[in-house]
Amino acid sequence: MMKVRVIGIGSPFGDDRIGWKVVSILQQKKNIQKFIPNQLQIECSDRPGLDLLNLLQGAETAFLVDAVKTGASKTTIHRFENSEIEKIETPLSSHSFGIGQTLKLGKLVSELPGMIVLFGIEIENISSQFEISKDLQAAIVRLSNIIEKELLAVLSV
Repeated sequence: MMKVRVIGIGSPFGDDRIGWKVVSILQQKKNIQKFIPNQLQIECSDRPGLDLLNLLQGAETAFLVDAVKTGASKTTIHRFENSEIEKIETPLSSHSFGIGQTLKLGKLVSELPGMIVLFGIEIENISSQFEISKDLQAAIVRLSNIIEKELLAVLSV
């Protein structure tokens, strides 16, 4: 039975909460709920740094969801797989250790899932506000629908 883990990465501040919000939407989808907890685990993590390696343990496939800064237009949805993720220097300046760096290290010290996908929504900056920018709301809904489709394709195999 396929073991899939979805991890919303972020912090309690402003647009950096995107990963948490997408995960919250996914947890409420009926056609996703039937796979929890046997095949699918969905959780949030507050700036995990190297602890991400522990969160990935035991998963065959992992979907990571985070706010990213690549220089693209705000609200752009990104999808990176496996080795592409390692090339990302710093997905967000608020994270103590970037996802790409963590996965590079993880290859050396632990067993990683065979498939890792990083989904991100482009943000402009991190603020100390608690609310996510209104202009990102539509992208959050779009991304949750994209991830839902990919999850169902993986879990239905």
